[in-house]
Parts: sequence; C-alpha cells; structure tokens
Amino acid sequence: LGNGPTILLVKDKAGYIYGGYASQPWDRHSEFYGDMKSFLFTLYPRPSIFRPSGLNTNLQW
Repeated sequence: LGNGPTILLVKDKAGYIYGGYASQPWDRHSEFYGDMKSFLFTLYPRPSIFRPSGLNTNLQW
C-alpha cells in the first residue's frame, strides 16, 4: 500500500498474457478512485491496449 504506479502481468493456463497498469498508489478507500492514465492490456496472442472510457473514474478500489 502507498507505493507508486503498479503493473500487473498475468499468464493463464492457455498461454494468454494480459495485465493492467494502475497509475495511482494503492491505498484503502471506501470508493473507487484513479485517473485516466490507468489501462488494461493484452500481450499475447495479440497486443492491445484498453484505455478508460472517460465515463467515470472507477479504475481502482
């Protein structure tokens, strides 16, 4: 908790590689938080980036 930005990388049993980038430090909150710099991504089988829609800031909890 309280450290800087985080990258989570996952490889599942089928070989797919994906993850997410959380731009805000992790902390205990009673509601969602974050900013528009956070995103999800895939690396395998096809690299893609999925950015926030901008409809809200429900990015971290």
